[in-house]
Amino acid sequence: MKQMKNKSRSPRRALAVASMFVATGVALAQLVSPASVVRADDAPSAPASVTKGLQYVTKTLSNGMKVIACNDPKSPVVAVQVWYHVGSKNEEPTRQGFAHMFEHMMFRGTDRLGPKSHFEFIRQSGGDCNAYTAFDNTTYIEKLPATQLELAMYLEAERMAFLKIDDDSFYTERSVVEEERRMGLNAPYGTILERVLPQIFKKHPYMWSPIGQIPHLRRASIDELNGFWQTYYVPNNATLVIVGAIDAEKALDMADKYFSWIPKGADASVPTVTIKEPEQTEARLITLSEPKGPIGIGAVIWRTTPNASPDAMPLEILGSVLGGGESSRLYQVLVKDKDIATLAAAGTFGLEQDGIFGAGALQKPFGGASREDLVKATLEEIEKIKKDGITQAELDKAKLGLLKSQVESAVTVEGKAKLLGEYSVLYNDLDRVNRRFDEIRKVSLDDVKRVANTYLVPQRMNTMMVEPAGFGEMLKNLAAGAKKEEETVAVTRPSTNRTVMRTGPKATAARPANYPTTAPVQPVTTDLPKPVTQTKVLANGLKVVVLTDHQIPLVNVTLGLKNGLVTEPADLKGVAELAAGVVTQGTEHYTSKALATELDKQAISLGASVGEDSGTIGGNCLAEKFTQMMGLLGEVALRPTFPQEDFKRVQQQAVTALTMSAQTPEYLAQKEFDKRVYGAHPYGHTSTVAEIRKLTPNDLRGWWGTFVRPETSVLYIAGDVDPVQAFALAEKEFGAWKVAAPMPKIELPPVAERGPTTIYLVDKPGQVQSQIRVGQTGITRKSDQWAASRVLNQVFGGGFNSRLNETIRVKRGLTYGAGGGFRSQKDAGVLFISTFSKTPTTSDTVAAIMEEVKRLQDDPVTDSEMSVSKNFILGSFAGDRETPQQIIGDMWLTEYSGLPETFMTDMVKGVAGTSESDVKRLANSVIDPTKMVIVVVGDASKVKAQLEKIAPVVVVSAATPQAATAPSAAPAK
Repeated sequence: MKQMKNKSRSPRRALAVASMFVATGVALAQLVSPASVVRADDAPSAPASVTKGLQYVTKTLSNGMKVIACNDPKSPVVAVQVWYHVGSKNEEPTRQGFAHMFEHMMFRGTDRLGPKSHFEFIRQSGGDCNAYTAFDNTTYIEKLPATQLELAMYLEAERMAFLKIDDDSFYTERSVVEEERRMGLNAPYGTILERVLPQIFKKHPYMWSPIGQIPHLRRASIDELNGFWQTYYVPNNATLVIVGAIDAEKALDMADKYFSWIPKGADASVPTVTIKEPEQTEARLITLSEPKGPIGIGAVIWRTTPNASPDAMPLEILGSVLGGGESSRLYQVLVKDKDIATLAAAGTFGLEQDGIFGAGALQKPFGGASREDLVKATLEEIEKIKKDGITQAELDKAKLGLLKSQVESAVTVEGKAKLLGEYSVLYNDLDRVNRRFDEIRKVSLDDVKRVANTYLVPQRMNTMMVEPAGFGEMLKNLAAGAKKEEETVAVTRPSTNRTVMRTGPKATAARPANYPTTAPVQPVTTDLPKPVTQTKVLANGLKVVVLTDHQIPLVNVTLGLKNGLVTEPADLKGVAELAAGVVTQGTEHYTSKALATELDKQAISLGASVGEDSGTIGGNCLAEKFTQMMGLLGEVALRPTFPQEDFKRVQQQAVTALTMSAQTPEYLAQKEFDKRVYGAHPYGHTSTVAEIRKLTPNDLRGWWGTFVRPETSVLYIAGDVDPVQAFALAEKEFGAWKVAAPMPKIELPPVAERGPTTIYLVDKPGQVQSQIRVGQTGITRKSDQWAASRVLNQVFGGGFNSRLNETIRVKRGLTYGAGGGFRSQKDAGVLFISTFSKTPTTSDTVAAIMEEVKRLQDDPVTDSEMSVSKNFILGSFAGDRETPQQIIGDMWLTEYSGLPETFMTDMVKGVAGTSESDVKRLANSVIDPTKMVIVVVGDASKVKAQLEKIAPVVVVSAATPQAATAPSAAPAK
């Protein structure tokens, strides 16, 4: 919920193609990427240690609340989740967004807890918390040291029984929700989902999305909120899930102590949605004009079946085979063979009372097929499956991919808790969580063919055409959208703060005699993980590090590359990033198609990325596929060919992504900030479309052959693996690796000197919301003040109760979230602050940020702020290193940054010893409020005059989507 996370909506594989490419073409690839897949002659299987399932115990309390507890001792943490069986489908049609709004209200305190207390107690115990609202459920999440389990139960019980609902909280949180809503209005394709749903569902409340509507929420009252709480936030509509280093039986007893006294709802059963969506009897055409999307979409969507249906699994396999990745039918035919689309995908999404299956493609921005042709080609592939079915090889690879996905979903305590919550609440069959492996294996060729012919029929088909808008039309639509959202219902903050009285059974709620009078916070213990690794350096200089962990049958393999974007020649900007995109598209022994097929056959995830300072090639696999994983990793890293045709396709996809990114305020803000802070240093450069277009395969081969080399690389192998086998395979696959070209000496220009505080206003006419970035150069991890900067970050902008978020969001409701603090790359550090606000309050938000920056120097950090910040850092350290992959991430950061091996533990000790005077010295010696870079992306005609009262303003023109200098999709720094 809190902090700048887009939680709206279901965390699963998205109404996959119902809103297909909802954010950007790049996001689509992640959104409907396959759960991956295996040789036709390999029987899909999973190790016995996984198929035995999750070992849990359950209890139903006297008031109807369900409790599930599961012991997972591998790390000293616990996940606590409360699943309320209420989502957007339970809202009244004129109160869309009510469930989401109430999610925010649940953090506002009780008669004993203030509006910040929930976050304060969780963070000072070394934990973190969040929440999300979906169509069918609202889920509250805590992850904290296992010793703090009782605290989490106390806080959840408090707000279930005694939530404070008042006008002041409602006004503030509604303003926050409105900013979250504007995030969607400003995003490319951000409103497609909410516009397509009512075309698919004509009666059922699935016709609206959980994010909500501003006018609906503005018309609501706290009395309505109270009624919602009394009806749905009752113990007999809740499921408590506890997973971690706990005694499961004792956890059930603790749940009884904290929740059994809370009265159940007034009705014998909580109201359920009984509306039935009529069967669709004729095909529909849905044509949508996209005001902020430059690329067209052609897709087909069918309503299918609820997630608990026996047909849901065959549909999932059908989606994987049809459009679940680069080896899928749609991607191979539309993108690779016919070269008529930029991306193609398919997938299924099951809801509790219905389901959706979608398939389609993203147009090529220059040339390619029409949207109608994309739909035709998509339907041709579907008809082939309906007529002839899928092959045994396709079935086997899809099954192994799903088995692997199931293993991956249970790697962390949070993942296990989510699985248990989903199957208990949304499937109403908890034991089914341990039958999923069998369900996957039992799907037959006939099952897949049958569901294709049952559900993907013409009379149930919705053809969706998304038409991109021109620049002028985009402005008009933005203005109209702003007027509709902002002016329909006006609201002002109440002059008096009324608190609604509890009614119904909750009015009689009384804490029992043995109930704590204060939050039961336990002392924070610094339980640092002590991973045992083995290291070997091969004759060619390649360092190999093995970390063995047999608890989960997965292996993560990462080849870390110490050369990043800073090594790109001035005339070949973008070459490293593009090389990372093309390196998996063909090798000496595999064509692009053959490699994609082989990876999916083995259920191996393999990819590459390059950032400013370093890059990686790697992925994961089931332990039984480790040998194959190492062979394919070696093939990709050592023998890539960068084929011309595949290069052209990936280059075009990159251009498409850049074209789309060029419109987003978030991207423009980061681009302008980097440019102004770093200057001529490569950190300040963002690749352009023109730069990407001029690159050739030879350019990529040249960079890869020069800068990807054994003596500047480290191979990490972590997970369920034998070290002897790991070293032997490393020697076999990488021992002969040599690079003939000498390593060039890289000399980088210095980072720009700080200048006087200036506001760079990137003009985006028609925006309803402004993106804001503020900062200046800072310190690196090598500074003796780095530990103090970790503490300052938490005080200033590192959490929900930080000074920055407290002022801008909690007190004033100007944003959905604000964060900031010191962060570092290898060669330069930066003080970075990020937030956004609606257009009329842009200057207020910038002024508030500057006031908080100055307050760091004027108002000493308090004892309470120090205690909470240090406890959070120390208490969360072990939980943030729960998996072998997370531990390897620390090791790699230390390695490529040139830091001592003891850096992480030294940092923890440094935090423990940091004093208030250390934080003040850092604030006064490094931060200079008179020399700040302030970037605002918004409507200059509406915000410039007020911003000029803060600092000098330089107006910068934002490039249109078609501009040749559209910025690249480089990772945010």
